Amino acid sequence: MKKIFISHCSKDKNIADIFVDKILENGMGFNHTEIFCTSIEGLGIKTGKDWRNSIQENLLNAKVIILLITPNYRESEICLTEMGAAWASDKFVIPIIVPPIDFENLSVVYKVKQALNITKGPDLDTLRDDLKEFLSIEQPPTSTWSTKKQEGILLINNELEQTTFNSPLLRKEFDELNRELLETKQALKSIVKEKQQLLEYCKNLEKTKDKEVVEDIKQKSGLIDEYESFIRHSEELGDTINNLDFPIRKILFNYLSGKKLSLNQNEMREYKSKLQEAMADDIIDEECDININHKKISQIIQQWNNYEKFFNKLKDETISIIDSKFDDVTISIDNLTFWREILKVKI
Repeated sequence: MKKIFISHCSKDKNIADIFVDKILENGMGFNHTEIFCTSIEGLGIKTGKDWRNSIQENLLNAKVIILLITPNYRESEICLTEMGAAWASDKFVIPIIVPPIDFENLSVVYKVKQALNITKGPDLDTLRDDLKEFLSIEQPPTSTWSTKKQEGILLINNELEQTTFNSPLLRKEFDELNRELLETKQALKSIVKEKQQLLEYCKNLEKTKDKEVVEDIKQKSGLIDEYESFIRHSEELGDTINNLDFPIRKILFNYLSGKKLSLNQNEMREYKSKLQEAMADDIIDEECDININHKKISQIIQQWNNYEKFFNKLKDETISIIDSKFDDVTISIDNLTFWREILKVKI
């Protein structure tokens, strides 16, 4: 059976390779037949053998058990099982920590005096002395050991620079994060409850006749954003204007925008009867000017005035959103394309 059992995570194979090759074999003079390491070809489980039985046998029969403790090791159930079996045995157990694991974030189970750091030269010297004494073996000259030790440290540090581990947490950091999580959950419950109350409140408000008040309260409560409110206002105004006949929509546009969009001869002939009806209903006069005192027209003008006030109060970020979504439109309520594309008025 093997003299040394290397307990490690398979994800840390490269680190185990360097440790066995540079530190144990070339640095300390161990033969590969004296080491059991599952992730290294020739040092692990023989073909055809049950891996669980093989690990158990080698762990129980080894004289020294070395634990290569990394963040991957701490997250592996198999590794933690091996560690528990090692501490429960009467073997010489040597925990070796691999950065970013350090003495501060080791769990209580690992906090033993002989824990060593794999990247520290003096710690590896201690490991060499302990193994020499415990296993009573001849080792290469100190000069050879020093060279291989430094080579191993350089290779391991290089491997660590290229490896991304999950950052280990101190217990107090974990407890603090857990406390913040509980507080956040409580706050979320309160927010959900408050929003539900606001929704119920708005349902009651919607029963009132003043839609502008309801819209304003919804917006201030954060139940709808300003862009959504803008689109709804625009659609409502456009629908109202589209209830007018085509030539009247054009005349109304001229009045509200101050533009001079005239009816051409073909339109005058096509909509002659509509214009005559509008004159008869006092919606326009004989000069085809809009009658602002007509009840229907005055209501539209009032709706337009409210829309204009709302538009002028839009935040800059809302204007930017409108501009990005309607990139072919000049964002001005007096613009013909604005009427066509945003208000959806058929002109």
